[in-house]
Amino acid sequence: MTRLAIVVEKASDWASYYPSANVITADEYLHEPNVTGERTRVINLCRVSRYLGTGYYVSLLAEARGHRVIPTVRTLNDLRERALYGLDLEDLNEKLRSFLPAGGDDVTDIGMLVYFGETSHPQLADLARGVFELFPCPLLRIEFHRERVWQIQRIRPGSLDGLVDDQQDAFAQALDHHSRTIWRKPRARRQFRFDLAMLTDPKERMPPSDRQALKRFVRAGARLEIDVDLITKSDYERLAEYDGLFIRATTGIDNYTYRFAHRAEKEGMAVIDDPVSIQRCTNKIFLHDLLQSHKVPTPRGEVLFQHDDEQLESLPERLGLPLVVKIPDGSFSRGVVKAETAEQLRQATSDLFRRSALLIAQEYLYTEYDWRIGVLRNQPLYACRYFMSRGHWQIYKHSAKGAVKSGGYECVAVEQVPEQVLKVALKATRLIGDGLYGVDIKQTGNRCVVIEVNDNPSIDGGVEDGVLGDELYTRLMAELVACYILATWFLDAFTVTGYLWPNGDRGSGKTQLLLVIAELAYLGYLVQASGSFAALRDLADYGATLAFDDAEDLSDPRSTSAEKRALLLAGNRRGSTIPLKEKDAEQNWVTRHVNTFSLRLFS
Repeated sequence: MTRLAIVVEKASDWASYYPSANVITADEYLHEPNVTGERTRVINLCRVSRYLGTGYYVSLLAEARGHRVIPTVRTLNDLRERALYGLDLEDLNEKLRSFLPAGGDDVTDIGMLVYFGETSHPQLADLARGVFELFPCPLLRIEFHRERVWQIQRIRPGSLDGLVDDQQDAFAQALDHHSRTIWRKPRARRQFRFDLAMLTDPKERMPPSDRQALKRFVRAGARLEIDVDLITKSDYERLAEYDGLFIRATTGIDNYTYRFAHRAEKEGMAVIDDPVSIQRCTNKIFLHDLLQSHKVPTPRGEVLFQHDDEQLESLPERLGLPLVVKIPDGSFSRGVVKAETAEQLRQATSDLFRRSALLIAQEYLYTEYDWRIGVLRNQPLYACRYFMSRGHWQIYKHSAKGAVKSGGYECVAVEQVPEQVLKVALKATRLIGDGLYGVDIKQTGNRCVVIEVNDNPSIDGGVEDGVLGDELYTRLMAELVACYILATWFLDAFTVTGYLWPNGDRGSGKTQLLLVIAELAYLGYLVQASGSFAALRDLADYGATLAFDDAEDLSDPRSTSAEKRALLLAGNRRGSTIPLKEKDAEQNWVTRHVNTFSLRLFS
C-alpha cells in the first residue's frame, strides 16, 4: 500500500482543516528514517519559494528517497526562471483575453489561484489545468497584466497561510480530489543530435575545461565532421540553431547554465549536462540521501538542521572530531569547513547556516589524494589522482585575498584503478543518469567512499587527458555521432529531423563518415549523383537513411534532375510530401503525393 504524506511547514498551517494522520510537519519528515522500498507519495505544502529553504529540502529529499513528490525540485527551479515559463505559455495567453466581462477595459492587473489544476473561475478552467500540467504544484498564484493585450506576468507558488475562508474550502476540495488520483511522470522524450554548441564562460577563473582542452574538443569534433561552436551566455536566443549542447561552464541551479540546459531539452536537443543531472549533482544534501538510500558507501555523516542545538551538541559523540561541514551547493572546495573542536563546529555551522537552511556534516577522512573517475554512459572514461594542496587538507586552498592554490595530479590508466574504486563510482553514477560525470572517491585501505558526483567534471589539457590524449576528446565527440545513428532506428518517434552536413577539406574523411553511418543506420544508403529517381523515391517512402555524397552536384541541373532535387531537399518534418504525376491502371494521369520524411546526410 502506498503511504500518503502531506507535509506542512508548521502544524499551525493545518489548523483550519480537519486533523489527519497523513499530515506531518517538515521537521518530522526531514528527520524521519528512510525506509528502503517504502512507496510514498508526498504533497509538499510548505513555503517553497526560497531556494535552499525548508520547503525546498522537503521536495529535494523526497526525490532522493524515491518518494513521488509534488512539487518536484525541477518544478520549483522552473518557477524561479521567468524566461522558462515564458517559453511554455505562448499558447495559453489567448484564453485570458475573453475572460473579462464588458466594461472591464480599464483593468490592467488581475490574479487567480490554482489548486491542483482547479480554479473557481470556470472560464479559465482550461488555463488553470494547462498551467498545472506545465508546473505541477499544489497551489499556484498566476498574475496577469495588460498593456495592449493580456499576458501572464508571473507564476509563483502559493502558501496555505495566505488563504481566506472560501479559498480554504476550494483548496480542501481540490486536495481531496487530487489525493485520490494516480500521479504519472511525463514520458521521457527521445532525442538525437549532430551539431554541437559548447557553452563556456571566458571570464570564469576555474572553468571545467581550460583553453587547451576546448581547442582539443573543437579539433576532435572536426575529425568526426561535427561542428563544435563555442558559445557564451549571451547566445541564449541562438540556442535553438544547434542540435546538441555540451556545457563547459560551472553549473548551478541558480545560474544561466540551468536555463540553457532546460531550454535545450525543451528544443529536443541532447544535453550534457542535462537539467536533471544538474539538479541531482549540485546539491550535496540530495546526493547524501540518494547515495545512502541505495547503499552506496559514503563517509559517516548527518544532515544538520538550523536551530537544532541538541543535534549539534551531540554530533561529536556520534561522528567524532574533526568533522567536515559543507553547504549543499559548494564547488572547488568552497563552502567546506573543517572543525577540529566543538567550538569550531559551532562557529562553522553558525556561519554556514546564513547561506542554507540545511547543512551536511561528515567524518573527516585523511588521504593523500582523492580518486576522480570520469564516467560517460555508465562506462569509465578516465581516472586521476588529485593530491591535497601542500600544507592543506583539501585539493584547493582559497586564501583570504582570493588566490587559489591546488595540489598535484596524476592521470592513471583505467585498467590500473583498483576494481573496488571503479565499482563504487559506477554504482553512484547509475543513480544520476547516463551522461558525463566525475566521481570523487576517498580510499583508505579496503574502504572506498564516494565524496560527491560532479555533473560538470573538469577536463583540462594535460591533466585528465594524460593517458588517452586526443582519444579522450574523440570519444566524447563520437558519442554524438553514435546517438545520430541510433536515432535513425527510431524515426517514428520524431516529428522533425535534422540534416547532418559534414564539412572539411578534400581527403579529410567526409565520405568515409557517410559510409560508416550508412552501414550502421536504419536502411542506410549511400547516394551518388547518378542514382535513379525511382529508387530514391521508394527509399524515402520507406523512411531510409539517405547519405548523399558530392552533394554540391545537387545544385547542378546538368547532373541532377529537378524531380530528384525536389525529393532530396524536401522538408524535414513528418507529413512532408512532393507531388508526382503518374498514370493509373486505366492509363489516366493522376497526382500522387510521395512521403519524403526520412533522415538525410550531405557531404
